[in-house]
Amino acid sequence: ETALREIAATVSSSTGAKFFASLVKQLSKVLNVDAVFISVIDNAKADAADIIAFCDRGVMQDNFRYPFAATPCKNIVAEGPHQELSDRQKKFPRGTLIKEYGWDSCLGVPLRDMSGEVLGVITVADRKPIPHRQPAEAILQIRTSRIAAELVHQHAEERMCRLSQALEQTADSVTITDPNGTIEYINPAFSTMTGYSVIEALGHNPNIVKSGRHDARFYQQLWDSLLQGRVFRDVFINRKKGGELYYEEKTITPLKDALGQITHFISTGKDITERMQTQERLHYLSYHDVLTELPNRLLFLEWLNHALTGDSDGAVRLAVICLYVDRFKIINDTLGHNIGDRVLLAMSQLLKSCVSKGNGVARLGGDEFAVLVRHFSSPADIMAKINKILDALAQPLRIDDHDLYITASIGIALAPEDGADANTLLKNADTALYRAKEQGRHSRSEERRVGKECRSR
Repeated sequence: ETALREIAATVSSSTGAKFFASLVKQLSKVLNVDAVFISVIDNAKADAADIIAFCDRGVMQDNFRYPFAATPCKNIVAEGPHQELSDRQKKFPRGTLIKEYGWDSCLGVPLRDMSGEVLGVITVADRKPIPHRQPAEAILQIRTSRIAAELVHQHAEERMCRLSQALEQTADSVTITDPNGTIEYINPAFSTMTGYSVIEALGHNPNIVKSGRHDARFYQQLWDSLLQGRVFRDVFINRKKGGELYYEEKTITPLKDALGQITHFISTGKDITERMQTQERLHYLSYHDVLTELPNRLLFLEWLNHALTGDSDGAVRLAVICLYVDRFKIINDTLGHNIGDRVLLAMSQLLKSCVSKGNGVARLGGDEFAVLVRHFSSPADIMAKINKILDALAQPLRIDDHDLYITASIGIALAPEDGADANTLLKNADTALYRAKEQGRHSRSEERRVGKECRSR
């Protein structure tokens, strides 16, 4: 009893590493043994154990890891508390501690949690037979509950520490709010992503990054899912503190207590702006010419389909004008592709300047362009458009030290006479274009006559 009171008085107010150190030192003194140490088994490596407190002859030793298999401590867990070490070299060939310290006997008790799982061992050892073995064993048994509880608490703290470090160091944004949506925690990645500091975010609603790009239905679906206890995942378009928009791939999870009541929401997010911009760029490039950024053939056909669908009353309201830059290959071959590219860029700007709102210009490929004209009242209107283009081309194009005189061949097709669908209409305009090219440079031709004015020029 006296020994127990002495031990209790020494360690009662201690916790953690200080508790373990005080305990082994006091046990060494009270039990009058050379050494006392506490080993914790590494469950991930069953053959290893870590000494977390070690007193030898009244002096605290450094903690270290040792092989657990084929040692007295392993036998204590499997067979019982007392181990005689007289034949130690044969019984415990891996017993480096026994050899190093010259122990002849040891006594130990397994440390178990509430479920009975072995956490480790508390061991006393001596260079002679342990005196008063039974009282010593009883004292160790009495202390095991407190030691095990401290180990469990320590493990829990270590897990919490690792979790906290993971949250603090993860590259993903993490936000924790109460059930009303008030922010209680953000990690550094949130600040990096949004520009809001901890002081600026805590106590506020996550809508501080709201961009206004999502409608009420989006947020209704979000809250319907969360309040029913379901995880919500989607891509958010949010706004940083500085006003810049960004895409965030976000998962919001309701956290529940033991009664199933929602206590918090935890949100994790990844900035995918670069990925989304790449996808948007790829989508853009699939419908646009890289050089001029004009719509390409695919988008032009979509325009035609949409326009033809809108003009379902059968009236002649659409015209497709295909335009070919004459002798463009000569420009490329003599002046270089850089000058050729600038000619194409100039052509795209010229055509756009000649087209009114509601109509469109596209680059079909190479040196061929197309113009969609809608809602004209007579063939004369088409001729006016063509003449405007040709008049603009009559002016020399100045590129570096070169004055280039650009001519073009033009083909025309009308809807619905020359085609009721986009592919047919464009094909007939192409046919008219190639007929004009055969007539010579700076010519125009139509699949159907649009007026007496449509003649080779």
